[in-house]
Amino acid sequence: MSRATQLHALLNELEASSHDEDGSLRLLMQADSWREAVIAGGGGGPMLLPPDFEIAGNRLVSFASRLTAGSAALRSPAGIFRVNAWQMRLTAALSMADGCGSLMNASELPLAAVLPFLRCVTLLLGPGRLLLDHIAANGSMTAMPPITTLVIQSQLRLMGLLEKQLAQCGPSVRDEWMAQLAPAPAVVAWLEAGATAIVGLPPPVSSHAAEGNDTAAAMLATRVFQLVRTTDCTPYAAAIKVSDSLPANLATLLVPIVHQAAVVLRLPRARQSQWSWCTWRQASSLAGVLSWGRVSDTLQAYLCQPEQPRDNDAFSSSSNAQRLLATACQLMVHMPLNIADIAPDMVDGTPCPIGLMLCSFADLLGVVCFHIREALETPMLQQQAEQLPADSPGWQSDAQCHRMAQDLVQVLPRLPTTLQLLVEGGRLRYQAVYVLAITSVWQQAVFLLDALMDSAHQQTADIDDDVWCNNLDSTNRVMLSAWRLHRCVQQKFSQPTGRHCAAMAAAHCQMLQAGVCDAGRLEAELQQELDQEDRLIFGSLASVIAVCGAMCPAVLALYPALVDLQLRALVAVDGEFVYECIEPMLCTAQAAAASPHVTAHMLASGAMEAVLQQLERSGAQGAELLGAAGSCGAVAGLLAAAYQALVCAADDVLAAGSTAVTTDELQDAQRSLAAVVNGINVELGDSGGDQASAAAAAKALRKEAQPAAGQLAAALLVLWTGSGQRKQAALKLAQASAARSCAYLSCSNVLHTGGPAAGQGFGSKRCSQCHTAYYCGTACSHADWRRGGHARVCRVLAGAQQAAQQP
Repeated sequence: MSRATQLHALLNELEASSHDEDGSLRLLMQADSWREAVIAGGGGGPMLLPPDFEIAGNRLVSFASRLTAGSAALRSPAGIFRVNAWQMRLTAALSMADGCGSLMNASELPLAAVLPFLRCVTLLLGPGRLLLDHIAANGSMTAMPPITTLVIQSQLRLMGLLEKQLAQCGPSVRDEWMAQLAPAPAVVAWLEAGATAIVGLPPPVSSHAAEGNDTAAAMLATRVFQLVRTTDCTPYAAAIKVSDSLPANLATLLVPIVHQAAVVLRLPRARQSQWSWCTWRQASSLAGVLSWGRVSDTLQAYLCQPEQPRDNDAFSSSSNAQRLLATACQLMVHMPLNIADIAPDMVDGTPCPIGLMLCSFADLLGVVCFHIREALETPMLQQQAEQLPADSPGWQSDAQCHRMAQDLVQVLPRLPTTLQLLVEGGRLRYQAVYVLAITSVWQQAVFLLDALMDSAHQQTADIDDDVWCNNLDSTNRVMLSAWRLHRCVQQKFSQPTGRHCAAMAAAHCQMLQAGVCDAGRLEAELQQELDQEDRLIFGSLASVIAVCGAMCPAVLALYPALVDLQLRALVAVDGEFVYECIEPMLCTAQAAAASPHVTAHMLASGAMEAVLQQLERSGAQGAELLGAAGSCGAVAGLLAAAYQALVCAADDVLAAGSTAVTTDELQDAQRSLAAVVNGINVELGDSGGDQASAAAAAKALRKEAQPAAGQLAAALLVLWTGSGQRKQAALKLAQASAARSCAYLSCSNVLHTGGPAAGQGFGSKRCSQCHTAYYCGTACSHADWRRGGHARVCRVLAGAQQAAQQP
């Protein structure tokens, strides 16, 4: 018997008016067997023809109307028997529609055959919703609780098949769908019923049952994600926003399975098979829903509660916030960057799907970190306003905060790849606003890394100046966020800036040298009066040069043009002081306090004078900067600490007995500077760092400490910028670059495949002479040898490597 004949026989049996439970069960089993057979394509016999689809669609739509109309009779004295028969006959109809839809997606059919099938949505929005309501009220189907989850999955799968067919139709068909067949209120009501039904399912008694529940929840997430991320579906997104129950139920369902996805997707592919629902594409849908609008809003209360302990759960002692943050980080870190590893069925190889999935994971990370930051700041503000004790109860603890910071550190290497894929991914390439929005999300997480601009100077021909400048600013802010995060970890664990931070700073400075200094970009902006937005851009640029110098002091000796660029940026910013300038200024002061090299170069160039003048003027702003008073005091204290670091650096020089500078002059400058700094520290400590004292300290640093500090800096720079020290700086820079998967700092493919560290890049090769630097290919190794300076340090790197290996 052909598949078409079997289908018509099933439809005839379906339409027979019967409340016989045994007959309905037989029909259900036959319909499900037919569905499995046609999807598998086995058993011989021709498949359905276009007229078969049209006839089946019309008859299923008619049957849906009859089921909806007959639902009122289910409350008659016949009671349970009618309910059971009604449920099973509806489930049989869903199986037939599911089989037809699966065949349609594998065929090219005329519109006349597609339209009746699209109208089968009434099977879901009418009796299908009634069945979901019944499941939600009773916990399962009355007749067969074991197949309840499969029934829910069948409805969700059918809606997905309908959406795929709809996407291939013209605007008029889609308009009819949204206005008449599937209006937003009806679809959202169906989704609400489905979510409530899944939430109310009884606890699974086996791993198979648990997987069924997770599969249903994941399928629900996919349906919602398709509605909220597609422009054509704006009415659905608007309806979901005002739903009373759907966002909260989605958060309840999806948080546990996104945790599971992060674990499962790290397993070898052979071991992932028992979680059939769990793919990278599915995980990105979960992340996309959890980070969307109303759903993300419901996460805040969840994140601020201690997680309920569960048996055999390694995370049972952690907070919900810490665990979800760790999950979001794992998804970002471990997602493959090869499309074949994510979706083997996709053969086009374009980076767009990867970029979109990375966007979803970045959005989730940004939302989680935003809520965590809000949760951390609220008790602090309450303590300030209400004088609450510092140890007031709350979910956060010092250990948890720093554990979360460590989780974020591991994500740092993924940002350049994310932004690069977004920009190079075809249609996303020129959507600068989209790139900036993603960068903003990452900034909320305070975890960011090198940049989209690794080799932007090589691509300037087809990138507009405004777009380039905006991307540069995003990149600089990323670096500043990464600096703040690493300072958080260093303060807790006393860890020095690692090789990867130095490599990040080296690559960023190389980009600034080539893309700004050598290419002559920003010259016009530096010559004109800036508005407030431009002043913030140049303030961040000046600050990021200081931060890179603290991460990798060698760049200051090897890229002197950047020191000059920092001064020019600060001079351009000079003007009305605004609150937003506090954060970049704080980073600059932190970098100066962390590295006497930064302080000495800023003193020699005049950049420190510009910073002190800005800080001094901030005290005159009064109430406008009241909220920044604490930060201003921190800046003044840090700059005092930076001058103190110069004093300590001079101690080291004197102890080493260097003959490059006059000892008496160095000691005089050192004693003079130490006396002034000690007085400033006492004044700041007594006043508590308010605005007036911060301005006074800045004035004292500029007028009293500056001459001695300048002399001391000049003497130290003689030592630090001599020919011998420049060679040492080149070695340090090469060692930092060698920490990357590709040591060529202008590599535009870094991190595209494999890990970020040396030796982790897919197909990377190590230099055959120094055995230290890795390259992604011969093009980069040759370029680094000829233009990147590797030829000058290769032999020295080899010697340093051998010395490090000796006991």
